[in-house]
Amino acid sequence: MKHIGLYILLVCTVFAGCSDKYSSDFGLKPTLTPRYLRVSPTSLSFSANQASSQSVGIETMETPWKVDNAIEWVTISAANGQSNSNINVSATENKDANAARTGIFYIKADVSDWNYEKGISVSQAAATPYINVSQSNITLKGTACTSTFDVTSNCSYIVTNDADWLTISQKGNSFILNATANETSQYRTTTILFSYNGIDQTSNKIVVTQAPASINASAETLTFENTAGEVKVEITSESKWTASTSYSWINVTPNSGEAGTSSITISVSPNTSVDERTGYVILSIGSEERIQIPIKQRGIYIETDKSQYDFEASSETQTIQVNSNTSWQVSSVPSWVKVDKTSGTGNSAIKVTVEDNPNTTERNGEIVVSQPGLSAMATVKVHQKGKTFDVAVTTLTFNDKEESQTITIATDGTWRAFSSADWIKVSPETATGNSTLTITVQENSTDGERSGSVNILMGDASATVAIVQKGKYFTIDNSLLDFTSKGGELKVTLTTNAPWSARKDDTVNWLSISPTNGTDNANVKVTASDNASVNKRSANVYFDALGRSVNILVSQKARYLTVDANELLFYSKGGTSNVVTISTDGTYSINCSDNWLTISRNGDSFTVTASENGTKDARIGKITISLTDLKEGSYSVTLTVTQLNYGGTFLRKDFEEDKDYDSNGSSTGSLTITGYGSDTNYDTSSQSGTKLSVVGFKSDTSWDSSTNSSAKVTITGFKSDHSLDSKANTSGTMQKNDFSSDSNWNY
Repeated sequence: MKHIGLYILLVCTVFAGCSDKYSSDFGLKPTLTPRYLRVSPTSLSFSANQASSQSVGIETMETPWKVDNAIEWVTISAANGQSNSNINVSATENKDANAARTGIFYIKADVSDWNYEKGISVSQAAATPYINVSQSNITLKGTACTSTFDVTSNCSYIVTNDADWLTISQKGNSFILNATANETSQYRTTTILFSYNGIDQTSNKIVVTQAPASINASAETLTFENTAGEVKVEITSESKWTASTSYSWINVTPNSGEAGTSSITISVSPNTSVDERTGYVILSIGSEERIQIPIKQRGIYIETDKSQYDFEASSETQTIQVNSNTSWQVSSVPSWVKVDKTSGTGNSAIKVTVEDNPNTTERNGEIVVSQPGLSAMATVKVHQKGKTFDVAVTTLTFNDKEESQTITIATDGTWRAFSSADWIKVSPETATGNSTLTITVQENSTDGERSGSVNILMGDASATVAIVQKGKYFTIDNSLLDFTSKGGELKVTLTTNAPWSARKDDTVNWLSISPTNGTDNANVKVTASDNASVNKRSANVYFDALGRSVNILVSQKARYLTVDANELLFYSKGGTSNVVTISTDGTYSINCSDNWLTISRNGDSFTVTASENGTKDARIGKITISLTDLKEGSYSVTLTVTQLNYGGTFLRKDFEEDKDYDSNGSSTGSLTITGYGSDTNYDTSSQSGTKLSVVGFKSDTSWDSSTNSSAKVTITGFKSDHSLDSKANTSGTMQKNDFSSDSNWNY
């Protein structure tokens, strides 16, 4: 059963093969062998730059096939086959923009008993047209010339140009431009256009610019002497040219020429005038003037190489060069100028010499060279510098001694120097050029300053140097010498420039002087011996100079002895006093005859210790401090020592601001201390039935006079609270009355 379909197909094929009719669309042809060949699609279309291939399907049965391709621009992936296949068809790029292209290739049955083929048409669009030119701008010289450019294109095109001075010819892809010479003075421009199918391709055009034809002459201007003359001028031109002039005294030949290099001759006739004349030769291309050559011709002239000559102040010679085309003479010369010739013809040199200028003022003059009867002349200015003269110093100051100083004179002239006083000398008195002048003054023996001057003359200039000389002087820095009793050495400073001497009275033997004379500044030592006396002494020291005498008072103190206490007070308990200090410049002794007093020394101070007084009577002792080194007189200080009896009292008054009860001030208050027993220091260190009363302090509630108050303070029975601050337990009481608002006593 599985072969039934094949049998049916074979039967149909036989019937078909026996038929005279068949469909070419299905590729059927009567044959004894069943065959089948079908192709799809049967037409292909490609763009101009197709890059990918297209596929053609082939269906076949018992029919081999082959490709018959005569299209050069089409490529097929397979040339033949035996079975169903897909072949790839590709087209190369169509670079021609003028037209599209078409072709047919065939798929044929590759059997001998069946002649069957199927054509497949292929079409490809035309390329996008383009025209590319090698240049967009071309610049041409002004001369007749050629230039080329290249064009690449895939289409047919037309080249157009509307300039009559430019023609275009083509050779392959190259074009040749031929331009005539540009005889105008302006640049000219044209545009070459390219068109395709009657449309201008404005993106592809060439702008052609041609410069004006150039012309150059080898001379920009010509100058002739007053005589006849000619000059050749070379002409280089890119076009035909002409030469012309409108001046009768100028001639030019030839008057025209071709492009390239050639020459003309320009000639002038003689100029018999003194005035210079000017004309022009014109070079033209076409109808336009291109170059104007000025032609100058000298008249009759007299000239010099420079209009001014400068000379130094000293005599000097320079040469003036006279340039002339006629005869001449020197008609004017300054009185201080000499010339070696006064006339001549044509070019010549004149030596000019100026005399020495003795002054500092510069001078000017003129030399005139002329020809009588004509206005031709040359004027030369002559300038001569003046001498330099400078004295930088205006004042010299000298001391009292004979002395010399120098000054510098800067000059290139001769100078002289004069002094205004006979005590001033100059050397040298005259000289030439830069010099050094020495000025010497004699010694000034007076005590007054003196002045003069030195005058320096050079030509019309002068300088004055003021001369100041100091006089003698003598000063002393102090007028009083004060020595202690011990004597010693003090210094007297002398400031002087004169001889001096020092002395004292002959009767004064306790002073000495060193040195006693001199001629300049000095420090004089005055020495005093020891004055071991209770009497001060004095004397005079004399200093003599410049006919004057200056005396200095010398004083010497006597010995002194002081003690910083007038008396010492002890309670009956006894004790040790405060330190007593002794001030003195001598030696001393301390003596006491009371056996209840003991003295302890420590340098220049001592303390006194009193033993307890157990009696009911106060006792008084004395301490004597005496100077022991006196050679004249005696001196001592007696200190009274008082000790209270047992249970005694004492009264101290007038405290005022003395809130510490130490007698440093005074007060209208009073302080009474009683019943201290053994408490001699008032500090209640021991048990005591002490009573302290403070009354009548007026406004001084805190005992410092700060505020107004009628205070009354009563303190009793303080036991161990001897500081009255209640920090310790005490059975004491304190009463304060009438303190107003100042409850703290501090107001």
